[in-house]
Amino acid sequence: MAQTFDYSNGSAVVQGGIIYYSPNCTRPVVIPSRPVYSSDPFRNRRLDASMFKQPVWWSDGWAWQSFIPLSPSFVFTPFEPLCAMPRIEEVTFTYTNEQSEDIRRETRFRMNEDDIRRWSLEEKRIIQVARAIQLRYGISATLPPEPSSFHFDRAHKTHKVAKRMICLSREWFAIWMGFVSTSLSSQDYFPYR
Repeated sequence: MAQTFDYSNGSAVVQGGIIYYSPNCTRPVVIPSRPVYSSDPFRNRRLDASMFKQPVWWSDGWAWQSFIPLSPSFVFTPFEPLCAMPRIEEVTFTYTNEQSEDIRRETRFRMNEDDIRRWSLEEKRIIQVARAIQLRYGISATLPPEPSSFHFDRAHKTHKVAKRMICLSREWFAIWMGFVSTSLSSQDYFPYR
């Protein structure tokens, strides 16, 4: 029996004389050159979730990258706390000397404490789920850095820097969504509780 394909939702790319076809991707992509070895994509000093929205060559430790959502949704459980931009508050730190005299004051900007707690809880949960899946099914993939590695939980010198770190952290939760998605999709059943 001849198999038929619905080409209306896919695309083909010709690059270097090779045809690459995807049955479910209509966006333009750049096919990267084939790497000699599989390096750690998280070794980059300036990580950003947008770095992981183009195709990469298959490797066992990084195969889960193909499941990173391009347009993540934070409106469903367990990601509701990430749905709206949290409030950024101005905080003042006072430094004192040994005689308890104020010697310096600094104004910083950070996410509201309640939002920090909610985001930290969501981070803890998704990491626990990822590790449980890894252990249960013997998945050898390497886990990505945690969203808090972008310091959503710290005070920053300017409002602009605080907002940037919060946005990077939020986008990084989508990286973890990709890891959990590939782990779940590779199994017939996973009892999430």
